[in-house]
Amino acid sequence: MNKNLLTERALRDVFEITSYITVGTEDNPFEYGHRPPLPSQLTGKQFMTNPGKHGKTIDVYFQKEHPWVSDGDPYADRIMYAELQPERYKGFLTSDFSKRDEFSNVVRTNQYREQLKMDYKHSVKSLETMAKKMKKLEKDATKSERKPTRFEGPKYLYDVGKPGLSITPFCSKCHHETYYCQHRAAYCCNNPSIEKVEVFNRNKSSDLVEVFA
Repeated sequence: MNKNLLTERALRDVFEITSYITVGTEDNPFEYGHRPPLPSQLTGKQFMTNPGKHGKTIDVYFQKEHPWVSDGDPYADRIMYAELQPERYKGFLTSDFSKRDEFSNVVRTNQYREQLKMDYKHSVKSLETMAKKMKKLEKDATKSERKPTRFEGPKYLYDVGKPGLSITPFCSKCHHETYYCQHRAAYCCNNPSIEKVEVFNRNKSSDLVEVFA
């Protein structure tokens, strides 16, 4: 097909071959490494705007300065009420100064805030310490078994003192001498294994429910 030709068009099997990339004209070509000048629209002074800026710096303000509110005022970290209020009057049994404007002072307000932060910090720390102590006490309580306080005696309180049953002995835990000792009852708090039953007191005129937990 290429008729035994070894040209580029014959080898690539095309009708036309591409020419080399040339810059400039044939009479006045550009030299290698020569940079053409920039167009006129890219040189010279460009279109400028002055958009608004964010922040609180001097270049943001229209007057180009920061107007300090308390400029020229002397520094005062506390209010001298003794000089401002030389005369004090008794009111509500006190002659203290009127300090309604005390917390309008920035320094005094920051001092009070710092005091509140320290109080909160110590309160949180004390709660964490107390929680750790409670966990330790709970672990120690599970290790040691509680001693039951039930002794030999009847199951129900209205049976105490009846003939043939044990009589209520003296108890040092009771505040006064009583016939029914709650520390030797079957339903005291240190006897969780005994089932709690509602018992009606038949000795009284009215039926009262005696439940001991």
